[in-house]
Amino acid sequence: MATVNFISYSHQSRTVLSRVTAYVMQDQKTAEGEWVSGQNCLPQLAAREFTATREAYRKDSPVWFYHYTQSFHPREPVTPALAYQIAKEFASQAWPDSEVLIATHVDAAHIHSHFLVNAVCHENGKMLRQGPNTLRQLRQLSDGLCMKHGLSVLPQEQKQPAQGMSTREYRSAERGQSWKFRLMNTIDACMCYARTKAEFMTPMKSEGYTFVHPFNDEKVTINVSVQKPTAKEMPIDKDFDPATWSTSVTGATNFVLTPFENGMKMTYTGSSSRSPRITLTKTMNLWSLPDKVIVRINPGDALIKSLALSFKTPNGDTFLDNRTVSLTPNAVNEIEYSFKDMFDTSDMINFPIEFRYMSIYLTSIKSGTEYAIEIPAFETVYDSFSGVEDVIAPSTPSLTLIPNPVAAGETLKISGIADGVATVSIYTMSGTLVAGTEAVAENNSCEISTAGIAPGLYLVRANHGNGTSASTLIIK
Repeated sequence: MATVNFISYSHQSRTVLSRVTAYVMQDQKTAEGEWVSGQNCLPQLAAREFTATREAYRKDSPVWFYHYTQSFHPREPVTPALAYQIAKEFASQAWPDSEVLIATHVDAAHIHSHFLVNAVCHENGKMLRQGPNTLRQLRQLSDGLCMKHGLSVLPQEQKQPAQGMSTREYRSAERGQSWKFRLMNTIDACMCYARTKAEFMTPMKSEGYTFVHPFNDEKVTINVSVQKPTAKEMPIDKDFDPATWSTSVTGATNFVLTPFENGMKMTYTGSSSRSPRITLTKTMNLWSLPDKVIVRINPGDALIKSLALSFKTPNGDTFLDNRTVSLTPNAVNEIEYSFKDMFDTSDMINFPIEFRYMSIYLTSIKSGTEYAIEIPAFETVYDSFSGVEDVIAPSTPSLTLIPNPVAAGETLKISGIADGVATVSIYTMSGTLVAGTEAVAENNSCEISTAGIAPGLYLVRANHGNGTSASTLIIK
């Protein structure tokens, strides 16, 4: 089965158009461009041709293009060639007179195609209008093409009202960071192994989901209460290991950087300087766009004038937010930095955003005085969706796990990996590594123990000679 989604943008411009076309045509996603084409345009010049058409007819609409995706279920027996063929037929029937960039992505477990449609018709200059029923009509067209090519479609009674998807939600879903998609994937995985309500509810509860109401035997309606995270502290062993930071200090001697809670602690001795400053430098990647960054800092007896954060976008632009502060001595203070205040977040299409450095500007330092500044936490906050997490999602090809479900503590046999040394890792559905080992595979299989792993739903990933494979595992 395939579903069609509309990707919405809060703001469009020539820059956004260029970045989106570059994103959908990436070689690593389209098999070196094999699954890319243009309808009434050249794919390599799509952004320029879209703009030229717009300028030729003197259009100044804030809508430059429409962006749709057609995604196939991971278990749908669709090949890249077939998905690409369906995409071309879909575009020719949906927008026959429009310039359309078509790109089929084959780098994920679910093959999906992107459609960028010029909002201005290249033949007559008329604006393409998308109404409230457009998405429903496009999904009906997609279903018809799927049936034509022998693929499944979602039964009519299971279909939901058409609803668009924001670029932020789509990017999050594609990287496995959407709490909504993670919930859907968890339900899907649990249903594969559940024969009774109890067998479904047990692994769901192990993943932190609460059933607000019990099953209704007549309709089997499930209401799940989801606690959506709003912030994520960067763990010290990943980002705030002091040994991985470089420092630049003026106006101080005997400077020492040590771990402290989820952050770090700076101790130093004051010396004479007209502009005392401490700069901590390290590149850290943010793989989605936070609403704000919060720095928690305890200045101790130090008098801090301002605190600056520097970031770099994928196109090379650098931004510095130097915030004047008035901090309470010997207490934890919170300083917030809004990304929207630093740069135009609506233009952010590609990632990662790089954190470059943090500078602490001091008003004065007494020579010979000992100082200590603590930064117990550095948080990225997401008001609109879940925080940055390294979620490991199943990929193609998949592993065969026997038995599955497996009783806690029993040995698990893993098949579908190349002979030789393989690295096998087990993750929770939120991406936390709970077990990892190296195993020697023979006859394309190996065995690992599940001892010490609590019952629940997990992802098993194996890095081996043929690449990376993964599958869902239930431990009961």
